[in-house]
Amino acid sequence: MNGYYKLIVAILLQHGFSKIMQAKGSHEKWGKGKIFTVVPFNCPSRHTANAIMKQVGIDHKF
Repeated sequence: MNGYYKLIVAILLQHGFSKIMQAKGSHEKWGKGKIFTVVPFNCPSRHTANAIMKQVGIDHKF
C-alpha cells in the first residue's frame, strides 16, 4: 500500500464512502449510494489519485 492509497481512502471515508469489496488483483471497490470507484493499492500517480476524486465528485486535488 504505497503512494496515494492511504490519502485517497482517508478522503473517501471523510465523504461517507465505504469499502464494498476486494476487486480484481490489487484493487478495492469503494462506494456510496449509487457512486462507485475502484482504488488501486499502489497508486503512485498524483494524476490517477485526482482522477478518482473527480470520478466520485469530490473537489480535492493532490
